[in-house]
Amino acid sequence: MGTDVGYIASDGTLTDGDAWVPIVNSTITSTVSAIEYNRGYNDESQGTYDGETVWNQYLDLVLILYMQEAVTSQDHGEISLKINDDSNNANYEHHQLIGSNSGLAASNRTDTRILMDAPSANAGSGNFYGAAIIHFTDINSMKYKNMIIQNATDIDGSGNGKCVIRTITWKNTDRIRILRLGGTEGGFSAGSRISLFGILPRMVN
Repeated sequence: MGTDVGYIASDGTLTDGDAWVPIVNSTITSTVSAIEYNRGYNDESQGTYDGETVWNQYLDLVLILYMQEAVTSQDHGEISLKINDDSNNANYEHHQLIGSNSGLAASNRTDTRILMDAPSANAGSGNFYGAAIIHFTDINSMKYKNMIIQNATDIDGSGNGKCVIRTITWKNTDRIRILRLGGTEGGFSAGSRISLFGILPRMVN
């Protein structure tokens, strides 16, 4: 990483008091099929890109999702992830532990980019949304990247829910520059909310 990072002034003093730096905080106002955040070009010659702080100064990223799938033909869908335009499912090693009304199950998959389950507008009153916290670790390292995902949702509006812990290894040594989220069935409904934070490589008193 370069030394010209946003939280260090020219005299070497720290300029902020927060280890979590808000990058994006947005609410979807109409149905969209996919959302892309590409502010992290890791261009060490510049501090910002299009008014946004680039990601080369962060150790980790944390993505918080509050989502409803826009599919209308079923009661729930799934939200998928693509990193740096990599759509090859085989590059995403996926393990999960799922708790639901039918019990507890563990599985592994090598062919999916699924981040979370989310209810659709057909679920119950249409006011059900799924929540997930995704932690991307060591995003600027030259090694495979790991994600830890916590996901909880009522999938049909009738109390049939899921609590899921997932881990995904993106088998690529590139720095994370682009995150693209998509709905596997219909996209994202209005009212869905996305927050993205950069985690600085230091502790704050």
